[in-house]
Amino acid sequence: MTKRNNNIKLLNHDFGCEPETVDKLYYLLVENKNTKEQYIDTRLVRHEDIISLLLYYYQYLSIEEVSKTLGRSSRSIQSRLQNTLDSLYIVCDEQFKQNYNSFLENAGILINPADQMNVAGITADSVAISCNSPQDYAAQNLMASKKHCGEKVMKCHIESDVETGRVGFVSACFGGSIRDKTIAETLYIQRDEHNQPILDSNNKIVFKHQDYPILGNKAYQGLPSFITPFKRSSSLTNQQLDHNAFINQNRIKIENFFCKLKRYKVLSTSYRGSLQNLDKIVVLLSFIVDLEIPHRYESDFQFNQEKLKEIKENRKVLLQKKVKKTTRLPIPTPTTTPITTPIPRTIPTPIPIPIPIPTPTTIPIPTPTTPIPTPISTATTTTIPTPVSTTTLISRPIPRKIPRPRPTPILTPTTTLTTLIPTPIPIPTPIPTPIPSMN
Repeated sequence: MTKRNNNIKLLNHDFGCEPETVDKLYYLLVENKNTKEQYIDTRLVRHEDIISLLLYYYQYLSIEEVSKTLGRSSRSIQSRLQNTLDSLYIVCDEQFKQNYNSFLENAGILINPADQMNVAGITADSVAISCNSPQDYAAQNLMASKKHCGEKVMKCHIESDVETGRVGFVSACFGGSIRDKTIAETLYIQRDEHNQPILDSNNKIVFKHQDYPILGNKAYQGLPSFITPFKRSSSLTNQQLDHNAFINQNRIKIENFFCKLKRYKVLSTSYRGSLQNLDKIVVLLSFIVDLEIPHRYESDFQFNQEKLKEIKENRKVLLQKKVKKTTRLPIPTPTTTPITTPIPRTIPTPIPIPIPIPTPTTIPIPTPTTPIPTPISTATTTTIPTPVSTTTLISRPIPRKIPRPRPTPILTPTTTLTTLIPTPIPIPTPIPTPIPSMN
């Protein structure tokens, strides 16, 4: 717990934006009513969850390292981050859609000094985000970019104001193999209710910003919605050079915005998450960078200053409570004077415990008895006594325990063994034969 509370004090310097920006995001979550219609309860998202999400995207560590710094399990961190990202994406995307009309009005119209042409004060470009290679072969071909030497890339189209650098539009992500011109065609073609392109009187497709084109680079040449510079060559006239200088000077704002956006390592390094969340991450981080632009129009986001002060005070109180948990109490000083002379220790003498010694018991040896044999037909019986052990039981004293009396063994009666003695058979005596004489 001490690691988690100590690191919360350092979160204000590690998540890539000011604490006031986090307070504004939390304010938009609490005050927004449409998030509950999207089956997401924004009041479950706490102030610390927004900080932990920005910390994860700014440093882009592994989930295990983030769980160690915040003192939570990896499963709870993943569920919290996903819930916070879903709710913040709904709020930020809704704010971009609501403020797009005011974004066009405040952008105004510029006059190109080279040809006195009216141009919208908007510039657009696509930012490339490198990703890990997916397992699907079709997705690998879609994401492979020739410009980045076959690296797997996703692109996102963004519009910004020329004067203030404020962001007004953030598109969904496209594969890296798709050209920027093709992406702009799909986004800027005006369509009807049936999603069919609208045609003018000359049977040509009507594009957005066609009356006042926006500034773009050479990748958008040929689109009526863009004004692009000429290719570099030695045969360019002074008017064409002035035209290129006018476009390049005003396009610097969106390049600076990309630089601020790439401060978050989730977009500057290889993205290793799911592609479904990549659109939400780009919209969220673009909105956060847009909130920190100093020369932006505050009339678009009407924050109640009193509620913002309450949110700031609540954040400070929460941080103070967590710091109090980590602070250790000082060791109390003794009220009495300490004893200087040592106290002698008395060692108690051990008391001998009498151990009862049981007396040995002797077992009487019974005298064997020989039964009188009874003649059975011609067989006689003889008895053989069983041997009896003459050893006595030796008692073994158990320390600090009284031995239990053992039962005396019961001698079994003597067994008889009958043996059959056969009757003697008379052997006939041989009759000597007379020996004849030799006479």
